[in-house]
Amino acid sequence: RTVSHRAGRNRRCENCGARFRPRLDPSIIVLVVKGNKCLLGRKASWPKGRYSTLAGFVEFGESFEECLIREVFEESGVKVARDSIRSVASQPWLFPRSLMAGYIAEAEDESLDVDNDELEDAAWFDAEQVRSSLANGIARGEDGVFHVPSRVSLARHIIEKWLAEIGMP
Repeated sequence: RTVSHRAGRNRRCENCGARFRPRLDPSIIVLVVKGNKCLLGRKASWPKGRYSTLAGFVEFGESFEECLIREVFEESGVKVARDSIRSVASQPWLFPRSLMAGYIAEAEDESLDVDNDELEDAAWFDAEQVRSSLANGIARGEDGVFHVPSRVSLARHIIEKWLAEIGMP
């Protein structure tokens, strides 16, 4: 049996005194933009019409920025300008013990080459279409109507921040 130790930063075995640190898997989530368009992807398992920002897990020895560039390219074929990467926010995510670091990054161009093993689809969406989806309060697929994740998600926060930055709150 283990108990909380060092203000909750560790667990300590009551029998032998061994300390354990909980595993934490860092990940990134990013809204890739080009002008007044943003790149969103969808997994086949999601409700029809749901699209979201791209995301992925950081590999050993990789920085958040390197992960972002790699994941975006692997999933969508889009190249991101490294100097355009901006941190937005972070969010703990319990499944699977992850800490998500959220970003906005600029695409070098709009060419797509979607990896269908990762995503069912990825596409560029006009800011007005995204803003309209938010304004209509669509958070669940209604017969395949385009929608983005719910208000509690980091993805939604990043999308709303981008819309506000380009003058479309």
